[in-house]
Amino acid sequence: MPTNEEIEKLLSDVRNSINTGCFTCIDRKQNMHTLARLGWLWKDALEEICALSYRDYRQGPMTDRDRPTEDKLWIFKRNVQGEMIYIKFKIAYQKNEEFILISFHFNETP
Repeated sequence: MPTNEEIEKLLSDVRNSINTGCFTCIDRKQNMHTLARLGWLWKDALEEICALSYRDYRQGPMTDRDRPTEDKLWIFKRNVQGEMIYIKFKIAYQKNEEFILISFHFNETP
């Protein structure tokens, strides 16, 4: 398990990637449904992600089962408008340090 300082360093990298426009948000059905229910655009989700802290950390770093040789996945959960949101992402350190948001949806399990 990473230290709080390591998690905060990761989140600093996330904010840097987002602030420089180096990010991709995956338009999965679950993600789009959550954004619609919240009445949000991707920019709103990215603002929420920029507010993450080590307290929101749940898992990671962990191997991406679809791309095991690529960078690791991280999972965070955050209360948004009274709903727990599941957030899964990676930073492509091996390529261009792009932030890749894979999941941003209502949590299915507590």
